Amino acid sequence: MRRGSLIGPLLLVLIGVVFLVRNLHPEWLSWDLIARYWPFVLIVWGLLRVFEILVWRFSGKPLPQRGISGGEWALVVLISLAGLTFSFVHNRLPRLAPVINIGGSAELFGEAFDYPVPEQIRPAAASVIVLDHLRGNVRIAGAQTNEIKLGGRKTVRAYRQADADKADANTPVEILQQGDELIIRSNQERAASDVRVSADLEITVPRDSSIRAAGRSGDYDVLNVRGVDLKADSGTVRLQDIAGPVRVDVRRSRMVRAVNIKGDIEILGSGRDIELESIEGRVTVNGYYSGLLRARKLSKPMVFQSGVTELRLESLPGQMQMDLGDLSLEQVTGPVHLVAKSKDVTVKDFQGELRITVDRGDVSVSLRRTPAGPVDITTRNGDVTLSLPARAAFTLDASTRRGEVRNDFGPPLEVREQDAGATLSGSAGKGPEMKLRTERGRITVRKD
Repeated sequence: MRRGSLIGPLLLVLIGVVFLVRNLHPEWLSWDLIARYWPFVLIVWGLLRVFEILVWRFSGKPLPQRGISGGEWALVVLISLAGLTFSFVHNRLPRLAPVINIGGSAELFGEAFDYPVPEQIRPAAASVIVLDHLRGNVRIAGAQTNEIKLGGRKTVRAYRQADADKADANTPVEILQQGDELIIRSNQERAASDVRVSADLEITVPRDSSIRAAGRSGDYDVLNVRGVDLKADSGTVRLQDIAGPVRVDVRRSRMVRAVNIKGDIEILGSGRDIELESIEGRVTVNGYYSGLLRARKLSKPMVFQSGVTELRLESLPGQMQMDLGDLSLEQVTGPVHLVAKSKDVTVKDFQGELRITVDRGDVSVSLRRTPAGPVDITTRNGDVTLSLPARAAFTLDASTRRGEVRNDFGPPLEVREQDAGATLSGSAGKGPEMKLRTERGRITVRKD
């Protein structure tokens, strides 16, 4: 009986998913990426086919007479023709794009035309400045003034100069007064569907202004204002010298950076890196950020929540670094509570209560002085290392179900072996209770 392959059907499903994502969320996937990287489909196909044959070989099953069937060769030809067509149109025939309507926009195939945004100065009769669904980079700076000043540059991607001129005329940047709000409107939605308009703006506002923005794409730099409420689809957000509360809700952000924030700060959504420094209010981060989280000098509590990690701490006079696999805390004030799926944790010099629970990962805690609260460390699969000062006062209860215990602290701690594991316990004066638990791993207690 001839054995069929699952590779062809799986690739058809993958290609169908790619086109479906393109239709439902065109901002996620561009035809430019498909035109450039379609050969990866053939590479992945070949690797999967080799893996499949190796599995048959090592499982003792008879190998196919041909590595690729006739139907699969036909699919290879079809994918190659489609990929070459996309690449040819993208690289050689941009003028045909309006005819075949690939992507529905000149953003990929059109030419960029630049226009100045006329400078506007008007009295700031409202304390709330609203940026309405802008596409482009924005820099907002507070100053000792009672006016709002706006200028910048507009970029129009179109197939012809006449189309770009028309789009520029139909999309003026306006400053409008509506009740207690001053609205900066780009009118980019007035452009034709096959034209893309973006604007890079420089805006000066009074220092006591609050900024509210809803952007589609682009970077935001905001400094020296009273408050910020920002929502954007993508881009980098940089905030500095904000006198009041901050709320940032972003999707696919490259970085969110906040320095010298006097009020509370809330960061929602998803993206890569977060940098926080000198934050006097409460810090809340709720979302999925796959890059590096750096924090320094947090005066009030911080809460970080994602699908796999929850971290709570009282304050952070020192610094913190966290990525998907590691967490490092130095000079932190508790209570500190951490629950994580998979993470190696290092804590140096903390005060207060410390509770750490991880499914997989090593935990290392180093104390310069006896903490004021209890210490409870649990990992299902990983090593636990605790370093204590020579004159520390504490009560220790440590155990591993499968692993060994090392007592480098010395008396009064005692080791007892139990089946495949061991325990370490003892008391040194009157101090907080310390519990160390691991199911599979080594426990080490040493003296610094």
